[in-house]
Formats: sequence, structure tokens, C-alpha cells
Amino acid sequence: MDDKLKIIKQNVKKAGARPVILMIIVPLLFCVFAVAIVNAFLKKQYQMIHYEDTIRSSDLSADFMPYLDSVDILVEAAADGVEYINSIDGGDIAIHKYLEKISSSRDNIVVNDTDGIYGYINGKYNDGYNWIPYEGYDPTERIWYKKAVEAKGNTVMVEPYTDSRTKKMIVTVTRALENGVDVVAADIDLTTFQRLTEDIARESGDHEVMVVDIDGNVITCSFTEELGVNFATDPHPDRKIFYENWKNNEKNSFVTIFDGKRYLVSPQTIKFGWTAFTFTDVDALLTTLNNYAVFSVIGIIIFAILLTLHILVIASKRVKADNDNESLSALSRIYISLHKIDLDNDTFEQIMCHNYKASTIIGEKRTEPGKVLTEIVNAVADQRSLQEMLEFVDLKTLDERIGQKDAIAMEFLGYEHLWHRARFIVVDRHQDGTLKTVLFASELIDDEKRYRDELQYLAETDQLTGITNRGSGEKKIKQLMALGKGGMFVLFDADKFKSINDTYGHEAGDLVLKSIADKMKHSFREKDIIMRLGGDEFAAFVPGVCDKEEGEPIIQRFIEAIESINLTEIEGRKICISIGVAFYQEDDNYGFDELYKRADSCAYESKKTTGCAVTFYTMWYDKYPLLFLDK
Repeated sequence: MDDKLKIIKQNVKKAGARPVILMIIVPLLFCVFAVAIVNAFLKKQYQMIHYEDTIRSSDLSADFMPYLDSVDILVEAAADGVEYINSIDGGDIAIHKYLEKISSSRDNIVVNDTDGIYGYINGKYNDGYNWIPYEGYDPTERIWYKKAVEAKGNTVMVEPYTDSRTKKMIVTVTRALENGVDVVAADIDLTTFQRLTEDIARESGDHEVMVVDIDGNVITCSFTEELGVNFATDPHPDRKIFYENWKNNEKNSFVTIFDGKRYLVSPQTIKFGWTAFTFTDVDALLTTLNNYAVFSVIGIIIFAILLTLHILVIASKRVKADNDNESLSALSRIYISLHKIDLDNDTFEQIMCHNYKASTIIGEKRTEPGKVLTEIVNAVADQRSLQEMLEFVDLKTLDERIGQKDAIAMEFLGYEHLWHRARFIVVDRHQDGTLKTVLFASELIDDEKRYRDELQYLAETDQLTGITNRGSGEKKIKQLMALGKGGMFVLFDADKFKSINDTYGHEAGDLVLKSIADKMKHSFREKDIIMRLGGDEFAAFVPGVCDKEEGEPIIQRFIEAIESINLTEIEGRKICISIGVAFYQEDDNYGFDELYKRADSCAYESKKTTGCAVTFYTMWYDKYPLLFLDK
């Protein structure tokens, strides 16, 4: 109470004694001033309502964003996967299996709101949940396809429609691939989004909430009679006025009328061209203010004192609200911890910290941020990420590492075995460009990280055999060669594989390929790179094995494993392979293409021998081929 009185006294002191003297000495003039003050007060209250609505609208946007981000990630991940499969000529079957995979196993909060992923790819309709189009169905004539092509690679939402069977509101999320012709899409049931809208409106108490797309279609609304209405074309006068006010005021708040009631409307752009609106009943709020004004006229002197105090309180709230809004605009995500570091004075300010171990370490400390960060990292980082994180939080090298960038980030594994992301964000610089103030933030990204890892696994794995695909395998081998790592490159294919397909069918042929891949997994080491190049062609790279003497036992063991394959689907027919082996020495300087060419020429020689055979490439091979044949 004493603190509040002190603040009031300070505010009165700033205002000066002249207004008080005028109120006592010149009562008639004071009445005029009092009316002006009341009027100003009412305006100030209205501005405060507008200001609070702006903040509430911003909060509303933040509540919607996780759901919309998940929708965006779902379609973008599917598009990226299809792009990759096309880039390695994976074919329609691989694309279909990928769409089936991501449709059935996606880890996403919209999992219950969509059947899965579909699209128009490589000139064909491809559906991840195996819907069969009706006769005459042309995907390129559908609005989801046309909108995606028009968006030129951006993810877009197609205007909503009501499902004739379920009577639920549906929107389609769609995106064109890089070639501008292929498109992936997903249908999203808006039931969850509508429930989220109603929950937000219910929590706010005296406010209504509505989301409208760029064309004026109502996506969700807490007063359900407006659902599905297009404000741009609806003839109802109230809706037409609302739409015109919105377009004329752009991002500013405005007053509109619905069913005879006045509402203060605050818009906030969210995603996909959607806008979230909060509706505040202006009449209900102003009735209280008007009554207050009438009472003030009756007891003008007493009211003047109360008004002055109230204005001071409002001013204090306004200052606090300004500070909160400034912090809100600087944050785009919810962080576990956030600290503002003054590098010049070697101090820091704690904005938030929800990590128990970090809070315990920080306590009341507000100096030596570098030392405090080091203690926190030692406490919260897993040993596998500890050294990298200690280097990341080193404030002595921060200026050099950030350079002219606005932020740098590091992902790390926490002591609880969950993935986090730490980030330094530039707040202020000196005139010479060196850092003055930064934010240090940490966030939990475990779901995001594991989802990315799953997508990476799908992108790098041959879908039939489960081993590394050609693109990923070659990339790993090239990286080892670039680092000067020597090794043995093994290239082979199955003899007369076409005959197996023609005689026993493609399912039997697929089983042969899977069996060969399984034998590779058991014959080579975990650190060796094994991959399917395509068709019946396979390859392996064995790091550290750089001569025939070391490589021969490995090849012998693998051939024995291949010869042990006995499949009833091909009536026990023996599987034979023709192998070519080339060695890359640590001091060699040629590329992967040359290594492949050498092994391929040896594999060609092996094909001249019946049964399993291997040819080793030596430096004298071009003039005197040295063959090691194992049958």
C-alpha cells in the first residue's frame, strides 16, 4: 500500500500543483476542465480497450499458430519427400509407398483431422490412403491443383467447403513442387480448429472469435451461425459493412454492427492469408463508462481526485502493457528459458526460466553471464553434447561466431535425453558492428527433431530392401573419400535376375533382392556402407580395407552367405552374383566415378564365369587382369 501511495505521489508531483489550485480557486472554470478531463478519460479508456484487444488478438494468433504450423509441416514434408524420390528417379511405386508411409505414420497434431496425403505427380493421380478416383476424374481441373500451381511453390489453403457425407467443414492444404506441375495436398477436417476457436472464445469470457480467409470465407467462428458464410459476396448489410471496414482499415481495429450491437473488431494476420478477429461488445463496456461519467458530473470535485488517481494507474498499466507487448513481439516461440545479456557490463536479466536445474544455478545472480552459462550447460547438457555446447556458450568468441548474422543456434541433447535448441539473438550492436546486447534462449524441440530424423531415414533408405539407397550411399562414400579414408568398394548384381522375374513373378524377384540385402547386413560391419543402386545392382564400401589380402576373406564370407539362400518361392534355385572389387588408397586423388568404373569393369569380367565369381582390380589390371574366382 505504501508503495502505491508513493507512486501516486510521484505522479501527482510530475503533474504539478497548478491544476489543483485552479480547481479550488476557479470552480466555474474547473467544471469546464473537469468535463474535458472526463472526456479525455473516456477516450483513454476506449484506447485501452483497443490496446487490450490488440494484445488479445496477438495472443489468439499465437494460440492458432502451432496447429497451422503442423498442417504446413505435414504438406511440406510430403512435398520434400516426393521431390527427393523424383530426384533419384525412384518412380511412381516408390512415391506411392512414401505417401502411404507418411499418411499412416505421421507424428503430427493434425493426425486425426486428415485421411492422408495425395497429389498429382508425374502425370498421374497418386493417393496415400488409396482412394480410387471415379471415372473421368481429372486432378488438374480441381481447385486444389489450380491453386497450388498459381502459388508457385508456396503452401496454400483452398477455400472451405462442407463435406456432403459428414456435414463437416473441410479445407485443402496444397503445394506445387519445384517443377510447377506436380502437386501434393491434404484435406483437413476443421472440427479441431473450430473447437480451438470456441475454447479460446470461452476462455476470454466477453469476446467472440472468428477466422476468415483472404477471400472473405469464414473458416471458424465462436458464433456458429456465421460458419461457411462468404462476407465478400453475402448480401446481408451487416456482413457487407464488416467486410468493407476490414478491407478499408487493413490491419487496424474498427467498429462494426451485428444484429444491432456495436463491436470493436481487432484483426491479426496468422497464416495462409487467414485473419483472426476478436469481437468486443462496445455498448456493454461504454455503458459502465457513461454511468461513471454521469456520477463524475454530480460529484465533480471528488471525481476529479479519483480521476487523477485512476489516470495515473492507467498510465502505469499502459507502461507495463507496452513493455509486455515489446517482449511479445520479440518472441516467435515459447522458450524454456530467456535471458538478456549485457556484454559491455557483464550482466544479465532473467526474462523467464522454466528449467529447475538452471533456475537453481542462477538464483539471484545477475553478473558474470559467461560463467553462469557454463555452469548451466554442465548441469543440463548430456555428455554427448557437452563439449559442443560449452564452445557454443563461450561469450569470448560469440562476436566472431555471429559476425553480421542476426542469430546463431545449436541443437543439443539434454540430461533428460530430450533434444533442445539454444540460440543467441542479437538485440543491439555498437556503431562498429560489435555486439552490445544479446538474448540467450533455449527451447524444447524433441518432437521436431525426431520427426526430421524420421523423414531423413525415409529419404535415405531403399523402400524395398531397407538398406541405404543410391543417392545417400554415394554421398557417404564421397565424403569418406574427400577425407582421405581408404577402403574396398564392392559392386555386384544378381546373375540372370530377369529370368527369375519372368519365371516366378516380380514378388519372387523382390524376395530375392530382400534376401541379398539381408545377407549384406549380416556379412558386412555396422560401419560399412551397404546400398542398393537400383534393380538387382548392389554395392558396399568397407572403410580401412585397402588390399586383396584383407578383402578376400570378407568377399569369401559374403559369397558363402549368398550361396546359402534357399527360397521356396523360386523352387530352391541357386542365386549367383558377379562381383567386382576396387580399392581406394588413402593417397589416391580420383573421384567416385572412377572408383565405380574400376569395380564395374571387374564385375563385367566376373560375369564371364558361371556361378558366383569375383574379380579384384589392381593397378596393373588394364594390361594384365588378375582374377580371383570363387565358385
